[in-house]
Amino acid sequence: MSNDIITPDDALTSPQEQKTQSPTPEYKSDRTQELSVKDLLGPPIPDENSNAKIIEDDLEEAENRFRADPTQLAATVATDFGALENIGKKQKRKKKSKSSTRRKKNERVLKWKGVTVEEVKKKKKKDKRIILDGVSGRAYGGELTFIMGSSGAGKTTLLNVLTGRNKSGLTSHGEISMNGRSLTPPEMKQLSAYVQQEDVFISSQTVSEVLHFAVKMRSPDKLNKKKRASLVEHMLTTFGLKNCEHTRVGSIKEKGISRGEKKRLTVACEILTDPPILFCDEPTSGLDSFMSHQVMQCLKNLAKEGKIVICTIHQPSTWVYQMADRLVVLCQGKVAFEGRTRNVEKFLVK
Repeated sequence: MSNDIITPDDALTSPQEQKTQSPTPEYKSDRTQELSVKDLLGPPIPDENSNAKIIEDDLEEAENRFRADPTQLAATVATDFGALENIGKKQKRKKKSKSSTRRKKNERVLKWKGVTVEEVKKKKKKDKRIILDGVSGRAYGGELTFIMGSSGAGKTTLLNVLTGRNKSGLTSHGEISMNGRSLTPPEMKQLSAYVQQEDVFISSQTVSEVLHFAVKMRSPDKLNKKKRASLVEHMLTTFGLKNCEHTRVGSIKEKGISRGEKKRLTVACEILTDPPILFCDEPTSGLDSFMSHQVMQCLKNLAKEGKIVICTIHQPSTWVYQMADRLVVLCQGKVAFEGRTRNVEKFLVK
């Protein structure tokens, strides 16, 4: 393994873990051997093929899916339950309660296998440059997954292949599935949101105005002014933007909110449709350690809701690294390591 993709030893485990843990001779990485569930994974993870119906439900609800204010949702559910108990319509009650529940951890499993990407030059079609070579991995709902590697290792390319975006001039093949069901690029766009590395906003708008505009454009139903204001207030509080709600976004020439606040605003706008999968392209790029931690804490909280959160990240701090549940390390287009972050030290020692 090349040194440019190995994370420093102090980011792998705490000093206490380094003293107590010792690599076993039978250990192998997740790429070569299925590890013991009891010893390494803790609670058993369900088979990815057992919850295929969840994906069908997610696709059916894609057009009407929207992030609701929890205070309004709780009041609505309580009112509906009281009315339904009097009427006795059990089927309608189940339908109402289903939309208000969050998915449990590991109910969704995103898996990619044998992903190969080649760049074909227009002048010389015979000359092909392999960007990704047989990359495989997986990500679970309720967990934060990092895709790491040096510059040019293929992190952003893998993210684009998974989302089905920015594939011009590239030929790719491989299998992408969720809970055992193959996903096409249009279906992946219905199930996911993509936070780009560069933030694009109107510089003259305030943070509150940006969220109000996003709610109007993305909401499947027309929300009245009171509900819209309540939802925007909830988003401002959730993503730590309350202190700058009346500040202009700004631009290079005009002073505005910080880069960390702008990144959190981008995530807030993308999460309005409440997607089960969230892709982020280097969300900590250009941020200091404190702002990076704030942004990643927001993503970690979203993962706790049962979402699959996948981020490409370059040189994370120890603080940020310890938030990751799973890790995919790329080196020159190939997988150097794929598995849980707790197993990285054992793999490197081996």
